[in-house]
Amino acid sequence: MNFNFSFLGFLLAVLLTGCGLNDDNVGTFDGEQFEVDRQLIRDYLATNNLTATEDANGLFYIITKEGTGDAPSPGSNVMVDYKGYFLDGEIFDSTATGDSVFVSLQNVILGWQIGLQYLKVGGSGTLLLPSAFAYGSQGTSRIDPNTVIAFDIDLHGLQPEIERKLFVDYINENGLSATEDSSGIFYIITEPGEGEHPTSTSDVEVSYRGYFLNGGDFDSTPDGTTASFNLQEVIAGWQIAIPFLKKGGKGTFFIPSALGYGERGQGPIAPNTPLVFDVELVSFQ
Repeated sequence: MNFNFSFLGFLLAVLLTGCGLNDDNVGTFDGEQFEVDRQLIRDYLATNNLTATEDANGLFYIITKEGTGDAPSPGSNVMVDYKGYFLDGEIFDSTATGDSVFVSLQNVILGWQIGLQYLKVGGSGTLLLPSAFAYGSQGTSRIDPNTVIAFDIDLHGLQPEIERKLFVDYINENGLSATEDSSGIFYIITEPGEGEHPTSTSDVEVSYRGYFLNGGDFDSTPDGTTASFNLQEVIAGWQIAIPFLKKGGKGTFFIPSALGYGERGQGPIAPNTPLVFDVELVSFQ
């Protein structure tokens, strides 16, 4: 299974962005269109000999595999495979074969925010969404207004555990030995250095290389140069990790996305991307 941190995740965020619905709307849907949509779903289930649960909001779901992990919350970042299709079977979007994507449930349609809570990590299911839970009367360029849509979804994990597995796999595959901090950072001290450790508020002088788990660099100090800054000005991962070093020390740090650039990303760093840094602490004060 490949984990795609960039293009597919971005496309999914664009495609699934909700159309003004929020949690305040849950349980308040009514009206002719909503009833028409619910009946269309019931007819689809009967025609295809399927059994679904309708929740109190009017969202239909089918659990095809229970799963054994935790269930996400409406604000979780999740790793999924999915297929989105109309009731006539036409597919309008899906993850590529062998790929999975990170999705922030805060940034997708209400049907996903509610429906994925019925799944557990390792589980699979189908969501059948009245248009009010999807794109409503506005629709999108690919989905007509007032259209019922369905999704088959495999929930592979919640973001922290997925990233931890990626770090562990990378470390093992490369024959490395690392220490895991309670923050979720993995670190390798290649040269301990001498003297005292800096604090999370120290001014530091460093040389570094920042790269992705696939090996692609996104930033570095040019050969023979250093960079200076206060640790309060940089990502939380550095505030935690750099104090593991002493003056003259070197290390490699595996930074979870929540301690890096998070859901927004930055420049060449896509949202929800774990990072690796090789750092030499030249000096600090």
